[in-house]
Amino acid sequence: MPRLRSHPWTVYWYVAREVFFSFLVAFLFFFFIFFVNNLLLLIQNENILAKNIPIPEVLVIVVLKIPIVVLFAFPFGTLVGCLMAVARLSSDNEVLALRAAGLSTFRLFVPLLVLGFVLSFLSYYTNDVLLPASSLEEKKVGRRIFLAHPQLHLDAFSVSAIRQQNLTIMTGPVDDNYIYDIVIFDKTAELDRRVITARRARMLPNEAQPDVVTLSLEGVFSQLIDAREHDRFEYSLADSMEYNLLLQPFSVSVSLGPMDKTAFDIWNIIQEKQAEMAVGIAAQNLQTQSQFNSLREEIRYASESDVFPVSSFGQTRSRVEEMYANYLALRDRPVRNADLDRYVLELHRKFAFPFSCLVFAIFAFPLGLLARRSGRLFGFGIGLLVSIIYWGLLLLGHEVGFNEGVPAFFSMWMPNLVILAAGIIFNFLRLKK
Repeated sequence: MPRLRSHPWTVYWYVAREVFFSFLVAFLFFFFIFFVNNLLLLIQNENILAKNIPIPEVLVIVVLKIPIVVLFAFPFGTLVGCLMAVARLSSDNEVLALRAAGLSTFRLFVPLLVLGFVLSFLSYYTNDVLLPASSLEEKKVGRRIFLAHPQLHLDAFSVSAIRQQNLTIMTGPVDDNYIYDIVIFDKTAELDRRVITARRARMLPNEAQPDVVTLSLEGVFSQLIDAREHDRFEYSLADSMEYNLLLQPFSVSVSLGPMDKTAFDIWNIIQEKQAEMAVGIAAQNLQTQSQFNSLREEIRYASESDVFPVSSFGQTRSRVEEMYANYLALRDRPVRNADLDRYVLELHRKFAFPFSCLVFAIFAFPLGLLARRSGRLFGFGIGLLVSIIYWGLLLLGHEVGFNEGVPAFFSMWMPNLVILAAGIIFNFLRLKK
């Protein structure tokens, strides 16, 4: 027994192997769940099966989805894996034997603590480096696929409405190279109606504007109808013409959302949007002060005027009440930038979600020690239940943070704080025994 106390590394290594094996099993379980979910969303949203996209190109998109799958699998794999490992050691009385040999409960906790730190940093690296890189590459690959296969957006013999530009496109046959017998209905800046027909068209990338696709039209006939005088029209013929479309390519646009950016990029965007918001607040304050000055002048004129007809008193009172109501509305109107709120929430989530691995390790240790029989099964079941609770708290935090104005720190860190508080309480009660 004294020899075991003097060589705790043997126990550390033994517990670490048990924890790592259980983590690997749980990680693969959640990886499969999230991977299938992302695959189904890809199939449903992009309709890739119906559009006959070549399998190698689909596989590239699927592979680029792996970082976001790993990001979600890391924390929940840590929770379930640690619970399964500790519950197995507890149910087989190995924890009891090690403590009888003189090892403290804290020393048994050290491997879980180290694993929680390591997985937290790996999860953060995935979230802040691999995910933005894969998302950007996914958009680029999706755009190349879209340009190589026009049928992804413009089906053969169909009518497509492009809402961003308020236009409609009719197509004839479509293959991997050309769109034939194309007709475009749109409006000019002066709201004149225009009809453009072309014998065929080819899609080209627009290097200057990533979200714009250029249609290279051949055999063009264009007719312009005056918006004010419908009986007046102009027409023209051309061998070729370039027409820019603001389309949404396969796998969305090249523009990245908050989740697809690094923490450094998000921080810079937040600074820019805070500066914009400060300008908006200053403008509102100036408008409010102007409204207050007008109200004060109106009241002063009505109260100090020597000649004030009684017949106009009702109108003056109504005007003052209206001005006062407008002043209160301006003064109390909140100045909000939805994009700023979204990026602030994402900045906190960038750190809160990856470091839930450490929080889960702290929480899992005392809870796993409660197992008496069916250790791994006990740990797996409790882990799934806590994962669902944590996921619900995460969604709730985002909801109240974005829609209810709850501070981003509290709304995004709330799930971690709740689980951490429960873990500390369980650990404190356990260490007292």
